[in-house]
Amino acid sequence: AELAVQATASCTEPAAQLAAALALRAKGLILREQGSYAAAIAAHYQALQLLEPLLTEQGAHAMSGDCSREVRLEQVLQLAELSGTLDYAGQHQEGYDQGCRAVRGAEQLLGRLPHPVTALALGALGYNCRMLGKLEEARENHSKALRMREEVLGRRHLETSMSLNQVALTRMDLAKQALARAVDGKGAVDEAHQRHARDLLVQAEMELKESLDIRKAGLGPHQPLVANTLRNLWQVQLLAAKGIPEASEAAAKRAKAMVVLAEEVEIRRARHQTQKINDIIKELRQLGCEEAAMALEKPVQ
Repeated sequence: AELAVQATASCTEPAAQLAAALALRAKGLILREQGSYAAAIAAHYQALQLLEPLLTEQGAHAMSGDCSREVRLEQVLQLAELSGTLDYAGQHQEGYDQGCRAVRGAEQLLGRLPHPVTALALGALGYNCRMLGKLEEARENHSKALRMREEVLGRRHLETSMSLNQVALTRMDLAKQALARAVDGKGAVDEAHQRHARDLLVQAEMELKESLDIRKAGLGPHQPLVANTLRNLWQVQLLAAKGIPEASEAAAKRAKAMVVLAEEVEIRRARHQTQKINDIIKELRQLGCEEAAMALEKPVQ
């Protein structure tokens, strides 16, 4: 990607500028994968700057109609990937703003018909919505992306599994919100909020199980994305167990969560992901699962 950027650096032809933007997008994605978020963000902004003159009336006049459309599509892709990288970097307000631009651009260019690029933009916006606490907006965006991906790519596609995962996470956050509202300052319980939380968690668990199944089939059972989905699943199951009034039923749900947790830990240990296991221990303690946390701290025999 860097060689492609260098090769097109001195070119001023519209086609070369577009090629340079594509190379910068590839560079940005590689840098994001490596955790170099600031450099990745800079690459996307550099690409957007290159595209800007091509989007003017004069720039469009210098290109054919097809090339002009490619430039606009590339701008949407850059904005969507930038929004996603800003989410990784914790810059959620800026990520939200750029995600909104990406969705608007996609809808203007592609209409409201299902399209993978629009789904990408909606997903990136949804990530930032969730981190900003805009949970209903996050669920709406991820749900739209899910419907588009299912229609265009199929229900068993890996990108569809990504949307299933994200919809489930927003449901989990909404369930936490509902559970917090279920108990007032005097300790009284609002059963309507409790029921709403349970319904959300039931849906989230189903979506995560489906996402997990798709990822295992498409990637194999020991991949990081599989481990991430397993983690989301046991978190939902433990949260659901807290809201089950029947003791034996709650215990059965916790037992299921521990089986899923053990599967995640096996993947993390095989990949020597010590920090991930430490994160799990911390999360278990926050959820009040001290015995499970202590068991993970013991050295593997």
